[in-house]
Order: sequence, then structure tokens, then C-alpha cells
Amino acid sequence: MGDMKNMFAEMKYYTNLFTAKKYKKATEEFCAEYMPIFKKYLDSIDEYQGETTDAVNKAAVDFVEAAKEALAKKGKLPNKRKIMPVNIYMVSYVLPGIVESGREHAVDFAESVARVWGEAFNCTTLGCSTYTEINKGFNSTFLGMPVPRKE
Repeated sequence: MGDMKNMFAEMKYYTNLFTAKKYKKATEEFCAEYMPIFKKYLDSIDEYQGETTDAVNKAAVDFVEAAKEALAKKGKLPNKRKIMPVNIYMVSYVLPGIVESGREHAVDFAESVARVWGEAFNCTTLGCSTYTEINKGFNSTFLGMPVPRKE
């Protein structure tokens, strides 16, 4: 099982696999390695004794705090320029990975992580999607109609 520090340490590896031919396999590999992290936070939401919204927000804050610790170098967070590749990684792998868990509160948790991330890293706006939706974006169009690529 991977941990948060490893997940962000492998960011460059996965970002390099963000191509039409490699993305699907990369997402499967990513989920196999890091789904336990997402499940840990989703389990904390399920176990929370109170309002679900509070549980989702608390889990999102905890997730982003752990990510900040993993990303910090010599106690400093990445600046605006250096956070951009991290944001791409979040949108293309991490947030869809949370949604991919299929758990009851997964979408709410992913959206909350995106919101808290934006607060933690000023001027950052992330959106949630799924691996399937992102993978569809690699399809070509001809005369405005989608033309699926050959696998």
C-alpha cells in the first residue's frame, strides 16, 4: 500500500503517462497502489458520529493537510508556478481515484477535497471528473462527431 508521500513522489511518473494510449492502464495502476489511502478517508466519513457534511469536510481538510506535508520541502509549500503540475495530477489522477472508489460519499469527498485544496493553495480551482470522462477527452472528432481511438 502506498502512502501520501509516495503518491506525490510518483507524480511525475503518472503525469508522463497522461497520453491517449497510456492513461487507462496508468489509472488502473494508480488505483491499485493508492486506493487504500482514499478508502481510509472514506472509512472515516462512514464512521463519523454526526452530520455527514461535517464528516466529509473534516476528511477533506485532513486529506489536504496530509498532502501539504507530503509536498512541503524544507517546510515550504510549492509556489504558484510549481503547484500547477500538482494541480494537473490532482485533476487527472487523485480526484478521479477518489470517485472511482464507488463509495457512498466519494463524489462529495472529492468535491470537498477540490474546494479545500483551493483554499490551501491560493488561486487554485480544481474540478472533479472521472477516469472515463477524462479518457473520452482523448478521442478525436471529425466534423464535430467523436471518433473513438483504437486501443
